[in-house]
Amino acid sequence: MDITILGGRVCTIPQISLVQLPDRTVSCCKFVVAVLDGYYEYKEDVETGLHRYDFFECLAFESTAKMINHNFVKGSKIICAGKMKNHIFED
Repeated sequence: MDITILGGRVCTIPQISLVQLPDRTVSCCKFVVAVLDGYYEYKEDVETGLHRYDFFECLAFESTAKMINHNFVKGSKIICAGKMKNHIFED
């Protein structure tokens, strides 16, 4: 099973769009979530207060897309559950 759960803050304004499929039109919401990776930076026994974050581009569809678009803004806390896909970059 491929289940991913991310908890963090919305980094971009959620953008909703319509995607045309061969048999129907689907609502799609695109946004980015910043997730704290648990690393806290120390330099020579002095706390710098620097955290490291990972950024994940997320897509939601249909009723979930509409709910995210209406209820979340940049900086909102969010927990997402779904499937993760890795896209391979080709030059």
